[in-house]
Amino acid sequence: MLSEAMMTALALAPDRALPELRASLRASERGRRELAILALGESRRSDALDALLEAMEDAPSGDRAVYFTALALHRSAAALAALLPWLESSKRDAERALDALAVRRFEPSVRERVREAASAAGRAALFLARFGDEQGESS
Repeated sequence: MLSEAMMTALALAPDRALPELRASLRASERGRRELAILALGESRRSDALDALLEAMEDAPSGDRAVYFTALALHRSAAALAALLPWLESSKRDAERALDALAVRRFEPSVRERVREAASAAGRAALFLARFGDEQGESS
């Protein structure tokens, strides 16, 4: 219910909800923090993306997976551009980023951009494991 309330508030009163969600990104309670991250991602708002990217800079590494998911859910070119460089990071972060991006594996343009970035980063096998072949079937 809290997640739906956050998303609804952001849709109906963004000027009021955005500062509160930004504050929730720094909450000590991990569950509340994660719900705020996901609500911002699902909103697809550019100011919400700015808040996510800003908070992600200082976020604990254990929170990266939820940030990656939020970026994938944002479905904007800017969010995709922010997520792709993580494929060049540690194997764990590359796996997390590909797991998040896999929700978009049936979008041809996204699939191709992710495939190219994964290949350039030496992560072609991880890409195939998460995205499967051209029909979306994993090996």
